[in-house]
Amino acid sequence: MTKLGRDIAIAENLRKLCSLYPSVTEVSRRLGINRQQFNKYLSGNSFPSLRNLRRITDFFGVDEFEILLPPAEFSAGVLPRSAGAKPPPASAANVIPGLSEASQIFLAPYCGYYHVYFCTPVWSNHVVRALTRIYQEDGRTVTRSIERIRDASSRRRTGPVQKFRGVVAQVVDRLCILEYETYVEELLSMTFLYPSHRHAMRFLTGVIASVASAGSRQPFASRIVYEYLGRKVDGRSALRRCGLFPLENEGIAEEIRSRVRNDIAPGEGVLLPRVY
Repeated sequence: MTKLGRDIAIAENLRKLCSLYPSVTEVSRRLGINRQQFNKYLSGNSFPSLRNLRRITDFFGVDEFEILLPPAEFSAGVLPRSAGAKPPPASAANVIPGLSEASQIFLAPYCGYYHVYFCTPVWSNHVVRALTRIYQEDGRTVTRSIERIRDASSRRRTGPVQKFRGVVAQVVDRLCILEYETYVEELLSMTFLYPSHRHAMRFLTGVIASVASAGSRQPFASRIVYEYLGRKVDGRSALRRCGLFPLENEGIAEEIRSRVRNDIAPGEGVLLPRVY
């Protein structure tokens, strides 16, 4: 994307986000950015500094790469579904009080971007590939996740998008992630993951318990795999790879597929993670 195209994209996307609020003045005031300077961002005459860009994306609950998407793609896949939607809280960390400093040290190595794989009852024999970021702020370890539910074999570039925020806690030597859907706030999920004991982290496995995002809203549990991508990634490229895949799709590695299948072996009686 050229510099001009980048400035035009962020200006149009920013105007759309501001339209969810009573006035631009209120947005600039709450951001702590001078109105005259903010107007330059809205007109495309200036690009925000890295500090102000982070202020803006944190305030609206979007990622930095999202606000730079082409306006049509941004409207279809990122913009909140209804005008007047309120921004999500800064984090869900206050749901789990008393997370110690020692826990944050334990969790620090797990910060980064992940492709996340799990099955849901809404799409039989399919696996969802979502994008999650784990990072630390204000003394807590938190998450942002994006699920782009579209058939990966379809030519349609867009589909239903759900965004989640959450908090990560240490439970003995396990990771516990509590996430909620932003804006609509209808879904809540809890995931327990095994830690990685390998020098080069590749996968985290565990179980997620959540509520189906469509249909009868049935609660469900599924095995889940977090595939580590790195501390820094090309967000747009990673997001393009997200979608809905047949469970036996060759685009999903067998070592992942074998650990998200929800079969229960004789004598197990309950759904247990398939650990590495």
